[in-house]
Amino acid sequence: MDESSQWASAWQLRELFVVLLIYCEVNDPLKLWMHCWKSLGEDILHMQRRRLEFESLNLTDEEVQQYVLLELQKLLNDHDKSLADFPDMPLPEKNTLSNVKNSMIQEEKNYNADEENKTHSELFSKLNSEQLSVYEAVMDSVINCKGKLFFLYGPGGTGKTYVYRTLISKLRSEKRIVLPVASSGIAATLMPGGRTAHSRFKIPIDIHENSM
Repeated sequence: MDESSQWASAWQLRELFVVLLIYCEVNDPLKLWMHCWKSLGEDILHMQRRRLEFESLNLTDEEVQQYVLLELQKLLNDHDKSLADFPDMPLPEKNTLSNVKNSMIQEEKNYNADEENKTHSELFSKLNSEQLSVYEAVMDSVINCKGKLFFLYGPGGTGKTYVYRTLISKLRSEKRIVLPVASSGIAATLMPGGRTAHSRFKIPIDIHENSM
């Protein structure tokens, strides 16, 4: 495998790996896997960026391994075989892959937690008493999984967006997923990573003869 990795593409190496498993009676498949999985997965990130149409996608080593295992499983299935037929070989974990395939989740996981924590500290230090009360109520619901719904109301300039930004930075600093949406594009741009609800959730807009 080491020699082949100098000239072969990743998909060719995966095919070779499968051939070795099936026809060469590899004594320790797991050891072989651990030795060469990176070479087998050199094209995985590029493949997933194209599939998901998400150019800034990043994958952890674990996620790359899961995708490589999935590709190996497909190749083995063509030979009426499975990774389960080979002792100690890991199997693809469907939960990991389902999260990766969701580009919305991936987009939210790409935020830098340290930078978000710094932003939160700056914003939090300037909350007034009313804003702090709202902040604490929302965070209490999040932390304790209460699932409450909140409606924040106030005239323009009273700091509603400031509270939203503080909450967003706090949650993202903890690697939680936040999807800031608004009814208009202008309102959405005021929140980091904000989108209109129609854009984010693909809500159809019915256009008729009286539409403006």
